[in-house]
Amino acid sequence: ETTDEVGASVSGRVERLEKSCLRLNALRRIVRGVDREMLIEALTLNREQLYLIEEASNGIEASIKLGTYRPDLLILDIFMPEMDGLEVCRIIRNEPELSDMKVIISTGYPDHAKLDEMAGLGFTNVIYKPFDLLEFVKKVDSILAVE
Repeated sequence: ETTDEVGASVSGRVERLEKSCLRLNALRRIVRGVDREMLIEALTLNREQLYLIEEASNGIEASIKLGTYRPDLLILDIFMPEMDGLEVCRIIRNEPELSDMKVIISTGYPDHAKLDEMAGLGFTNVIYKPFDLLEFVKKVDSILAVE
């Protein structure tokens, strides 16, 4: 592609995103603790919704951010550095202000015992790696659907 073609492509995409944002008048906030590239790719596939993604590099950082930043959805991996996803879920469950937090658990270990513990805490939205990106976007959209 030439520079002009790339510029036109980016310009067209920005225009579509702006129109989507104006049409839906919605900006979804998501804090994530999973693979950055996968999440960005998946959420940019959806041209009907615009997402603001706040990243956390580990479970402790995600927990700290929840104290000041209230996302519409939290995406956690079970195995994050320094504090795992189960511990983050326990913190969420023990904080009344976060009791209605929407969470997706991402894991490559579908039979791991921590999933049962998370389900016991009420966190049942799980997506297994590797996963289809369109399936992931549909799950995010269904969880964030306007009631």
